Amino acid sequence: MKSSKKVLLMSTYPIKGALTGGPLRVKAILEEYKKHFKSVSHVAVFSRYHHPAGYEPTDIAVRGDLAQATRYAPDTSDYLIGKAIATDKELRARVIAYIEQLHPDIIQIEQMFCWIGLKDAIKDLSYSPQITYSSHNIEWSMKKELLDGLGYKREDIAQMIEDIKSAEYDLASKASAVFAVTKADGESLVAMGAKSYTLARNGVFPLNAQEKDIEYWRAYFAQRGIEQIAVFIGSAHPPNIQGFKEMIGFGLGFLKRNQAIVLAGDVGTNIMDNLDRQDAQQFTSLRRLISVGRLSHPRLQGLLSYAHTILLPITEGGGSNLKTAEAIASRKPVVATTKAYRSFDEFKDAPQVLLADTRQKFKDSISRSFEENNVTKLDSKVDVNSVLWSVCLQPMSQKLEEI
Repeated sequence: MKSSKKVLLMSTYPIKGALTGGPLRVKAILEEYKKHFKSVSHVAVFSRYHHPAGYEPTDIAVRGDLAQATRYAPDTSDYLIGKAIATDKELRARVIAYIEQLHPDIIQIEQMFCWIGLKDAIKDLSYSPQITYSSHNIEWSMKKELLDGLGYKREDIAQMIEDIKSAEYDLASKASAVFAVTKADGESLVAMGAKSYTLARNGVFPLNAQEKDIEYWRAYFAQRGIEQIAVFIGSAHPPNIQGFKEMIGFGLGFLKRNQAIVLAGDVGTNIMDNLDRQDAQQFTSLRRLISVGRLSHPRLQGLLSYAHTILLPITEGGGSNLKTAEAIASRKPVVATTKAYRSFDEFKDAPQVLLADTRQKFKDSISRSFEENNVTKLDSKVDVNSVLWSVCLQPMSQKLEEI
């Protein structure tokens, strides 16, 4: 029988049409909780400039000067929105009114940014809901690493990082339950004040590509004379772009004429838009580097099924990578950095996984993965079901039922 508790998930991004990262995880959590609780909702406090179409009518879009500020600050909009929940009177009133109307027993904060302002605004409520923290990364250090990598001056971001750090410590220490995606993150959260943590690592929805979507890609690449592809799927999140540049780069002469690296998602759009066509090496790479942009879920599933190799050139960031779970579930050869397999250590020694932490070894491993006799696909006896969301998130719903 389902619990009568009302649960509200809060984030700084919508989850409608979720295809990547945080939105996918929150969508999966929402679906998992609905199996166990009678009333489960999600609300995003977000900027339309970064999510122009994919949101629900109940999501709360920021307005006016705040909306304009987020428009030109894609790397820090989550912080600006979180802070404004306390400082922007109109936004604060809308958020509190929404919570009062829903009257949840538990508010689960996804990725902590809402808590920057909500920790103060929550005093306006007529009652005291329990707060849980669903961590995706150690956000203050992740944000610092991200902004340092983008060239922000440390003096310009010092207060922002301190605000995020202070709020994250506060949330970890006050939350009735704390969820982490890796053991390392969980230990960090305990050091930040959490009484304990529950491990709920990232997962993947079952892969079920339709033949028509596989055939679409077969025809697409046949027209281009390509017979073998290695696929890198990712958003325009800077660590994805940096990982590609560090581990692969534009020197793609090691690939044969019938082989290509395919970029799916906004990572490809960003890399191709910034490619220097006056640079001979980069221009030559255009023949072996194909960007297919952001894809619908069925087309993405078809691409994964058609691909020969999955690439995970992850060199930065905390937490764990959803694409690693996706690669494991695909049962395809995988070329990855060691860091890409954080939280999935039991799969590191699988016969189809080629780990490489230098550019040369990464490239050599891509070539090796294309040689059918050198890499065996994952043994069918290996339990890839352990990376499905329905398994990975069970500890979360069990813990929530206890509090």
